[in-house]
Amino acid sequence: AALEAVRDPVTGEIEDFRCLVVNPVISKFFNQSREELVGKLVLKRFLNRVAPELFDQFVAIANTGTSLEGDLEYTFGDYRWHNFSAVKLGDGFAVTVRDITARKQIELELREANKQLREVADLDALTQVTNRQNFSDRLRQELTILARQEQPLSLILVDVDNLKSHNDTYGYLVGDNVLVRVAQALKQAVDHPNALVARYGGDEFAILLPRLCLEKAIDLGETILQTVHKLAIPHSPTNPEAIVTLSIGIVTQTPTFHANPESFVAQAYQAMQKSQEQGGNLCCVL
Repeated sequence: AALEAVRDPVTGEIEDFRCLVVNPVISKFFNQSREELVGKLVLKRFLNRVAPELFDQFVAIANTGTSLEGDLEYTFGDYRWHNFSAVKLGDGFAVTVRDITARKQIELELREANKQLREVADLDALTQVTNRQNFSDRLRQELTILARQEQPLSLILVDVDNLKSHNDTYGYLVGDNVLVRVAQALKQAVDHPNALVARYGGDEFAILLPRLCLEKAIDLGETILQTVHKLAIPHSPTNPEAIVTLSIGIVTQTPTFHANPESFVAQAYQAMQKSQEQGGNLCCVL
């Protein structure tokens, strides 16, 4: 299509563009017939509805000879994408428009599929919480971010007490179900923004809590203990009062730029071991 500038007779500034040549694609693009477009001032009114910023860019083509290429998405009945390229032609410009809706839809579907694959790859297959690799990546990121912001980072490590004996008594399938139920309980208990619940090892979980102070991390640890206790998961066929409990270790730091992720986790481990040494079902802080 070809469009001619319509200028203000006093200032010489371009007020709109008049359509000189229109092909079927352009006609469909404007959602008007060729007869309705040729000789008419339609560009500015159309762009005001879909992409007002483009008008000034088309003016620049006519005034300076610059060229322009891009994608435009808009809705007229259904959602459409068009690719366009425009170059100076006389006192106006010529524009080529291609409907790329089908290609864009494929790209979006592929992007969504890749997103879902990444999300699945980041999850522990059994418990459907984040896996250890993704936890480690996120921990490094948060240490860097919070060092710059001078904000605290809390880490809660959780161990399922005596899971080995539970597996010996009930079998590994039942033990796996315990891990799934504990993971669900952790997700239920943790409502802190940007928190990350991960399966860290066989019967261990890690909860990363950016910008959470130690006092609130301890409160959350106690909430987790209570949440799992209420599940009353049986731990012994001969003792109905024996239920699954947790050992929890908590550490909070305001990271420095030289913070070491392994050292940070090791401190949480020490706190968790203190809980285990005291019989479990307990939160300990290093």
